[in-house]
Amino acid sequence: MKPIFYRLISIFILFYFVNLFLFYVVLIEKNYISFNINYVQFFLYSLILVFFILFLLLRTSNYIVKPIENLILYFQSFPNMDSIPKVNSKIQEIQKLSDLTIDFLYQYAKYLEELNLEKNLLNSLLNNLKEGILCINQYGEVIYINDFIKKHFSYGNFHQTRNYFDIIQNPSVLDIIYKIINNKPNEQFFSGKKINDTVFEFKSQNNVYQLKFYLIPKENGNTLRNYSSQSEKLYLFIVNNITEEYNTKRIKEDFLQNASHELKTPITSIRGYAETLLNKKPLQENPVYKNFLERILLNTTRMERIINDMVLISSIESKYYPFHPTEVNINKFLLELNNVSEGILNQKNLKIEYNFANQENIMIADPLLLEHLFLNLIHNSVRYSEENQKIEIHVKEDKDNFIFEVIDYGPGIPDEHKDKIFERFYRIDKDRSRKEGGTGLGLSIVKQIVQLHRGRIQVLDNPKGGSIFCIILPKEIQKKST
Repeated sequence: MKPIFYRLISIFILFYFVNLFLFYVVLIEKNYISFNINYVQFFLYSLILVFFILFLLLRTSNYIVKPIENLILYFQSFPNMDSIPKVNSKIQEIQKLSDLTIDFLYQYAKYLEELNLEKNLLNSLLNNLKEGILCINQYGEVIYINDFIKKHFSYGNFHQTRNYFDIIQNPSVLDIIYKIINNKPNEQFFSGKKINDTVFEFKSQNNVYQLKFYLIPKENGNTLRNYSSQSEKLYLFIVNNITEEYNTKRIKEDFLQNASHELKTPITSIRGYAETLLNKKPLQENPVYKNFLERILLNTTRMERIINDMVLISSIESKYYPFHPTEVNINKFLLELNNVSEGILNQKNLKIEYNFANQENIMIADPLLLEHLFLNLIHNSVRYSEENQKIEIHVKEDKDNFIFEVIDYGPGIPDEHKDKIFERFYRIDKDRSRKEGGTGLGLSIVKQIVQLHRGRIQVLDNPKGGSIFCIILPKEIQKKST
C-alpha cells in the first residue's frame, strides 16, 4: 500500500513543478502575462504550498491507508484474527467499511467452524455405518467414499485420483456402477443380478451384498465441490452386507421345501386311504362314518392347499421364484380361466361376467402368476358370495396401465380390515373361512404377485353391496428376468 501511495505523491510533486515551470516559461517569459514578482519569493511560497499539501496528504493517508492495511492483515490471518489489533479511522465511511468487513470475517469464521464441526460429525457418522456410502457425479468422479467402501471394495488412492474406476477395484461393483451411469441397467451383469430398477445384488469373497442407488438432481447454485459445479446429477450408492439375511432366507427356503415335501407324502397317503374307505359300500351306507371320511378329505385337501400356498408365497418373497414375463392376451386369458374355476363356481351356481374395454388387450406379464392372482381373487369372491349371484371382472386401461376390477356382491369388507386382509392368515370371519376351506394365504399371494409385476392393489366398497378389488398393473415390464 505504501509504495503505491509514495508513487502518487512523487507524481503529484513532479506534476506540480512541471506546471510551475510551464507557467513561468510560457506565460511570463513570453510576455503573455506581466507580473512584478520576486522569483525567489515566488519559488519559496510555492515550495511551502507543496509541503503543506504533502502534509495534508500524509495525514489523510493515516486515516485511509492504515485501516486498509489492517484489513489486509485480517484477510491474511483468517480465520485466526484474534491477535491482530484493530486500527480506527477518523473518516466515517472508511471506519464503517472496516467495521462491517471485520464483523463479516468473524461471522464467516464462526460459520466455517460450525460447518467443519458438522462435516466432522457427518464423516464420523458415515464412516461408522455398517453400510457403504459412495457418491459419484455423472462424469464418473467420486465425490464421497466412506471407510466401508474403502475397506471392502477400494484399493486405489482417493487423494490422488477422483475417477471411480481407479478407486473401486471390485469388478461386480464396477460393472453395476458403469451400467447405471451409462444408462444401461437392463444389460447382462458381470456377476450381480438386478432385483428392481434401483436394487442390485452381487457376491464378493463369500459375502452377499445389496447395492441401492439413488439419483440426486443438482440444485441450482448448490454444488458439493468446484469440479462438480457443472454436474447435472449425482449418483448415491448404498451397499449393505446381506450375507446373514441371505443365508437365513436360504435356510428358511430349504426348510420350507423339505418340510412341504415331507408333509405331502403322509397327507397324500391319508387322502388315498380316506377316498378308498369312502368308496366302500358299507361305509357309504353309514352316515356317521361317511361324514367323518368327508371331513378327513376336506381337511387333507385344505392342508395340501396351505402347503402349496406357503411354498409359493415364500418363493415369491425370497426372489427365487422363476419370473418369466411374456405377452399375454388378457381377454383370452381370463375367458380360459372361467373353465378352470367352473367347479367352484358351480358349487354356488355362480357365474362370471366379463367387461372388456377393448376387443384385444395385450400386456407383458407372467401368465402362471397371473393365473394364481385371478384364481385366488375368484375363489375369495366365491367364498363370500351367496348362491345364484354373479362375479364381475372389468378390464380397463389408461396410457401406461391395465386396470382390473374383480367385483362381488357379498357382505363387503369393513374399513378397519381393508389394510389387514393382505396379511398372512388374516381372516375377518374365521369360522366362515374355515368352513369354506380357505387357507388364509390367498390375498397375501395376490399382493405379492401384484408387487412382483410392479403394480398396486386396493379394496373399494361396491355401491351395490360387496367389494371391489382394484388391481393396477403396468402394460410392459422386462420380458426377461435379470
